[in-house]
Amino acid sequence: MKRIWIILLTSLCLLLANVPAGAQNEYFIHTVRWYENIKDISKKYDVPVEVIMEVNELDKPKVKTRMKLKIPVDLQSYYRRKAESEGSVTTDSTSVANNAESASVSEEAAGREEEEAFRQEEEKKESSWNWGAIFGFRSKVKATVILPLGADAASDNYFDFYSGALLAAKDLGETGIGADVSVINLANEDLTAALSPRLESSDLIIGPVSGNDLEKVLFFAGKTPVISPLDPRAAVFADSTENFIQAPAAASRQYSDLASWLIEEREESDNVVVIAETGTALSSGMKEAEAILSESGIGFKKIDYTILEGRNITSKIEAAMVPEVVNRVVVLSEKEAFVNDVVRNLNLMQYNKFNVVLYSASKIRSFETIDIENLHSLSLHVCSSYYIDYDDPRVKRFILSYRALFNTEPSQFAFQGYDVAGYFIKACHDSGNSWPKKLSRIGNAKMLQADFKFMKLPRGGYVNTGIRRIIFDSDYSVREILR
Repeated sequence: MKRIWIILLTSLCLLLANVPAGAQNEYFIHTVRWYENIKDISKKYDVPVEVIMEVNELDKPKVKTRMKLKIPVDLQSYYRRKAESEGSVTTDSTSVANNAESASVSEEAAGREEEEAFRQEEEKKESSWNWGAIFGFRSKVKATVILPLGADAASDNYFDFYSGALLAAKDLGETGIGADVSVINLANEDLTAALSPRLESSDLIIGPVSGNDLEKVLFFAGKTPVISPLDPRAAVFADSTENFIQAPAAASRQYSDLASWLIEEREESDNVVVIAETGTALSSGMKEAEAILSESGIGFKKIDYTILEGRNITSKIEAAMVPEVVNRVVVLSEKEAFVNDVVRNLNLMQYNKFNVVLYSASKIRSFETIDIENLHSLSLHVCSSYYIDYDDPRVKRFILSYRALFNTEPSQFAFQGYDVAGYFIKACHDSGNSWPKKLSRIGNAKMLQADFKFMKLPRGGYVNTGIRRIIFDSDYSVREILR
């Protein structure tokens, strides 16, 4: 089985800082990426494998993920410097070019035996007594990530998630929290065969994504906490599985928080209107939002219509509005055509004579047919499981670090990997074996793109109830409401 072992905070991570001042203009630093071997790097920069090995003092043509390699900026200049240091200066540029072409070495296959020996050697370094866990914290957290890291385009999101998780572990290491992160790659390994020996020594498991794979992992995991990292629908496992933790907040939470937000903002004179689509069943979250409004004692008006009624519904919506007060409108739909029609009608009324504030779940932000100006005009209030504030200093630092390590921009999956790995590794480190039992006492934790606020279900595990509130202001800015 192929394994990727990430050893964080080693001297390799500090290689860049140890480059001599005089050599900084002669080399640049390449960070080895996922499954990248020395031959790939050689082809990328058109620098022979032999030269890369020589410059970095490698005995074998084998590199490890996140290893820092010095790459000559100018290959011909490198050969000249080498010839000068050996006392035989070559001035013929043709000879230099010939030397470059002739320099090659065959790459050794990455032996599974060597990787397994390396893993065993690292595990032997662990003390048989985990004093950190005894006194309430862990000196090093062993986390297993389970993802399908294949060659297809769909795997890019999972690579991004994994990259974010690695960066979180690196940043935690700089604060003194050790993390040993390994991965089970579902694209190359049979999940059932890989699980038993791999999960026994894990402090926590992040992944997999699909429900079928999660069910298998939960069967083999024993009491080891299993964290669902990406799919909100996986929350069903939390109903009856004590060691299951659902990281993404369920969509239903957006609607219940939406109703609570409206109640908090509403003045006594405000008019409240709820709009839904006729013939379309409300989701559990929509029903909960309507129930919360009903139980609050707020008298609201309910409008149901079909998209086929289109422009003829304008008078019906207008009749529900009240002039010279704030009309707070909740739209209970995730169908783009219907929501677009509601936004168009409300914006028309706002332009005429009504003060309208629109409340919606986050799905509305992904609708391409809605004019963004209309959302700002209606002072759109959105409840969302995810939102990134790019003015946040922590976000800026993450983006710069991610660019430096992976030479690309972080996606939302990279942010999620960073949030999930960072939060749970720290929780395990701080609280030892009892860390899951303390999740519901931590309160709301603001991560880079998500809030983590966990609730223990009566006969099951933990679900995230953290939701972010966002307002589209009239000056075309978007801001998060901190609470």
